[in-house]
Amino acid sequence: MEQGAVGKSDGIEINTPILEVRNGGSLDASTKSSGDAGTISINATDKVIFDGESSSNLRTYALSQVFDGANGKSGGIVIKTPILEVTNGAFLDASTKSSGNAGTISINATDKVIFDGESSQGNASAATSQVTDTATGKSGGIEINAPILRVTNGAELNTNTLGKGNSGAIRVTATDSVVVDGTSDRSFPSAIASEVGIDATGASQGIIINAPRLQVSNEAFISANTNGNGNAGNIDVTSDTIDLSSAGKIRTNTSASSKAGNITLNVPNSLTLSDFGTAVLAETENTSTSDGGNISVIGSPKNVLIQNDAQLSVNSKGSGIGGDIFMQTNSLTLDQGTISAETAKERGGNISLEVADLLLMSGESKITTNAGIESQPGAIGTGGNIDINTQFLVAPPSKPKGSDITANATYGNGGRVDITASGIFGIEFRDKPRDLLNDITASSEFGGNPGVVNINQGIDPSRNLVELPANVIDPNDQIAQNPCSKGVASEFTIAGRGGLPPSPNEDLSQEATQVGLVEPVSTVSNVKPSQKISSSHNLKSQIPSPIVPVQGWVFNNKGEVVLTAYNPNVIETHRLPKNLSSCPAR
Repeated sequence: MEQGAVGKSDGIEINTPILEVRNGGSLDASTKSSGDAGTISINATDKVIFDGESSSNLRTYALSQVFDGANGKSGGIVIKTPILEVTNGAFLDASTKSSGNAGTISINATDKVIFDGESSQGNASAATSQVTDTATGKSGGIEINAPILRVTNGAELNTNTLGKGNSGAIRVTATDSVVVDGTSDRSFPSAIASEVGIDATGASQGIIINAPRLQVSNEAFISANTNGNGNAGNIDVTSDTIDLSSAGKIRTNTSASSKAGNITLNVPNSLTLSDFGTAVLAETENTSTSDGGNISVIGSPKNVLIQNDAQLSVNSKGSGIGGDIFMQTNSLTLDQGTISAETAKERGGNISLEVADLLLMSGESKITTNAGIESQPGAIGTGGNIDINTQFLVAPPSKPKGSDITANATYGNGGRVDITASGIFGIEFRDKPRDLLNDITASSEFGGNPGVVNINQGIDPSRNLVELPANVIDPNDQIAQNPCSKGVASEFTIAGRGGLPPSPNEDLSQEATQVGLVEPVSTVSNVKPSQKISSSHNLKSQIPSPIVPVQGWVFNNKGEVVLTAYNPNVIETHRLPKNLSSCPAR
């Protein structure tokens, strides 16, 4: 719609197997007047490609924009195709420069979506939804639904506001994976970003990603920042596996008076942060006066691994309060890794770790809520709080400085550390951090009061004990009155209480295990050789009597028990043993 027009545009609709827009070609459905611009709608059964630039460096694009002075609205860009490729500096743009609202960039692909590379002039291949500095309208944001999304080699997805209007959210739903990787030839990182610019009062709606796997690597990042008066949006990621490496980052940031956004990672399987520069960050800059955001790791992942100088951190370098960290996981491993909630001037943030099984710290790893951090010398702040609940806390020796859990302050008061664990190995409370040792501290370096360290190993020796009856068992109840038949082996066992004390609360008695000495058996025989031969001959000539099962017992005149081959309670004419019908002889 050109300037001065009052009608509305029906937009652009394309239905084709393949659409290729190259070498500076363009699709434009914008408005410069009070009339509404239509939607750019593309339906391709094979693929859609936007690529490159012209010989005069004009980039290839699809544009749905509300220009300066217009009060109409744009319809946005809608693409449906198996494959979408936006490469070599081409871009999709749905923005507003006036009071009209910009539409949404909506992409639905059944195979994959790729944004890759930059133009010869260093312009990123991109999808952009923007509110410019002259605009009061809002942008619709970016929505992508596809099995695979790849943003690589300096490409970007970007929503931002530079004016009074709010920028829309970036929403990505993938059934396979989302990969944000690498930098351009000019070292511009690949990014999924939502930003509030300087002097802007509008807010960012943040970033939402749902995918089985998320990879952010090789200096690429996912970011929600504010440099103005509008709040930065939150970053919410739901992914079975999240892998950040080689300086890849997920971060929220504020450098002004508005609060940094929160980061929520819902990870059922694993979260891995590896290598120097790799981080999950919610931070504030030196110029900020507002608070840092929070980081939450939920979903009870099987394992969280932070290694090789990677970090998960909230901080406040300005005058605001640092954010908090909450993590719920089955296992947490820090191998030269850091979990930090530090501040420069106010109190440190709080760290709460719920680890169902093992918390392992090695390689000079840190869990810290220190205040008065090194980049702000002389700053006064109170150390934050650390709350750890785990089955086992293990810290092998780490040289030269050891692995530490600290809630220290430089000039202010120390914080508080509460640890509940069934077993704590290799790390212990100390008044001050010491090199070569693994420390738990809540101290003040200069003049402040020390904090509190409370360690509860939670072991109750009497837990789950069962009170047994004190009645002694009658031995007569343990002897059967129905002996078995011939040919069947039987047992007779006398069961005593053994060497254990009657109650688990009593000590073991030494008397219970004393046994008298046994007389040694003489090795010298008193039998003459002739007697041995005679005895051997007599044994061979004797016919053994049959073994008769016991049928009962009687007391003789000495009071002794005599086992009998007959039932003494029945009067019989003879005393031969009889087979029982219930226990036949074999």
